[in-house]
Amino acid sequence: MTRTRVRIRYRKLDDLRWLGHQDLVRVWERLLRRADVRPAHSEGFHKRPKMNFPSALAVGIGSLDEVLELELENDCDLDELSSRIDAHAPPGLTVGSIERMPPPARFSQPAGAVYEIRLPEDRCETVRAQIARLQRAPSGPHTADSALSSSATAPSGAVDAAADSATATLVNSPSVEPPSLPVSVREVSVVDDVLRMDLRLGEAGAVRPRDLLAVLGLADLETTGARLVRTRVEVAS
Repeated sequence: MTRTRVRIRYRKLDDLRWLGHQDLVRVWERLLRRADVRPAHSEGFHKRPKMNFPSALAVGIGSLDEVLELELENDCDLDELSSRIDAHAPPGLTVGSIERMPPPARFSQPAGAVYEIRLPEDRCETVRAQIARLQRAPSGPHTADSALSSSATAPSGAVDAAADSATATLVNSPSVEPPSLPVSVREVSVVDDVLRMDLRLGEAGAVRPRDLLAVLGLADLETTGARLVRTRVEVAS
């Protein structure tokens, strides 16, 4: 039997940005029960709702465009589904849109995402100059991708440490051979006083937004009150 699969785009803001991914999954499971939405379940002894979050979001990052893909036990009106979810959602979670995934639909994989953070006015020109310097630098052994990709083969318990070490290498690279922008960075720019980072996702060694902030000399921004926000998630079948 072919069941309906839907893609829900939603916002995750305010206090919800401090939830880890597994806690967010549990929030959605409870929310669906309260809204009387019946997802299809996996087979076996420990049945789980058939849900897919293509790209987990790091703790502390808000989002204007998260993605949840859900297989439903029964078809339903999408406007009604959106209203029922919004009526029972916790503060900070609101539905942006719901669409049916065309059959035969497979759950998606992450393809890219856009992140934004507001800069202090007195640092905008410095960041623009750093971006221009990185864009001019030739690719080589000090590129961010080559450094960060080492974390992809590290043991699971050492991945974060490897990525942090790679970021430190980038920040402290000799000025005679500066690091270049990672190939996983599709675009980075400062518009007015907002830094916009368009990144590829789902690739081994893909740079994380906070890694790129560190490379740009902005690792302190979040500690001074600036909020990193994901504004767009792209998925691919």
